[in-house]
Amino acid sequence: MEIEIVKATEEHAKDLAPRLRRDDKWEVMCSSGLNSLDALTQSVHFSTMAWTALLDGVPEIMWGAATFPPNPSMGIVWLLSSEELYRIPGRFMKETAIYLSKMLEVFDTLFNYVHIGNIKSIKWLEANNFQAVETIEKMGPSDAQIEVERIEDVRGSKREYIIERAKKLMVSIHGKTDSREISKTIKESARTAAITEYGDEKLPAGDLSGKELIVVEGRADVLNLLRAGVNNVISMNGTKLPDAIKELSQEKDITLFVDGDRGGKLIA
Repeated sequence: MEIEIVKATEEHAKDLAPRLRRDDKWEVMCSSGLNSLDALTQSVHFSTMAWTALLDGVPEIMWGAATFPPNPSMGIVWLLSSEELYRIPGRFMKETAIYLSKMLEVFDTLFNYVHIGNIKSIKWLEANNFQAVETIEKMGPSDAQIEVERIEDVRGSKREYIIERAKKLMVSIHGKTDSREISKTIKESARTAAITEYGDEKLPAGDLSGKELIVVEGRADVLNLLRAGVNNVISMNGTKLPDAIKELSQEKDITLFVDGDRGGKLIA
């Protein structure tokens, strides 16, 4: 993906407004009552300096700084973007560091108010050495009144995007193009990601919600069973039976699945 940074314009704002991130829409609505288009166009209009990041020629991220009226030596920094920001967070943060330096050539101090749920904006600010000063319970002239108009399930489209992205990553890493092999690798990775820790001893485990439980020796055994689709498994982390497993045996049917070597015989 090609990133080009240019001076921000109101045309960029009109292009980006319909695709503004949900967190950004929520933040500007609560703080100012503005819709996406007004928030972007006013940000560009009142800013001393503002830029747009074009991703493959399309305006996807806009940011800048406006003078704080009570104190002209202070600048209000802002960032508004589409969901495309999630695809290039690291690259974007590196690209924008130089523009924060340009802001500091004009302003002695830069600041902003960010909704605590707007994680991407907070990470961008933190990456550029901004420090959180205080948490404000309410910002803006009035309470935001929310009315649910519709509930939309977007999991299907997101799932397709994730699968396609995962396939591209696997091809770039392994040079494989067979979809069945890629799908198998992704599924195995997803299964092993489900490993958890149980009890005070932090025993590697899968899903322990069922009535039956398989007890194995080590973490590697847990991973192998998860890859095979067997989730009701927990590890002893050695040859000594932990107290946590003794307690589980009081309420679950336990199957001991150990090696046939001396260590496995000692356990049995």
